[in-house]
Amino acid sequence: MERQDISLKRLTALVDIDFSNSIIESYNKLFKYRFLYLKQIPDLNSLERYLPQAIQEYNEVRPHFAHKYLTPKEVFDGQRVDRNKFRNQLRIARNMRLLDNTQTGCTVCL
Repeated sequence: MERQDISLKRLTALVDIDFSNSIIESYNKLFKYRFLYLKQIPDLNSLERYLPQAIQEYNEVRPHFAHKYLTPKEVFDGQRVDRNKFRNQLRIARNMRLLDNTQTGCTVCL
């Protein structure tokens, strides 16, 4: 068989070309690793029952870093980040971690 020289050019989505499905692919990856791979889903019926619950949790329950800790539904509804509330929540979470760490002894090191 005759060898052909092939010229390859690396293209970056949304930079070198106008279209890309990379945004939905990143969502698919996140959804698989955060929801689907953590569950035992034995058949299609189980998957069909679980998906609405997982989608609702993704959209309405779990805040997203990319949305400054708002849920996708909150962003869609036009809610804005309350910076004072956000700072207060971070401070409370930090204090709870510190308290938990001081009350939980490491049995491995003893």
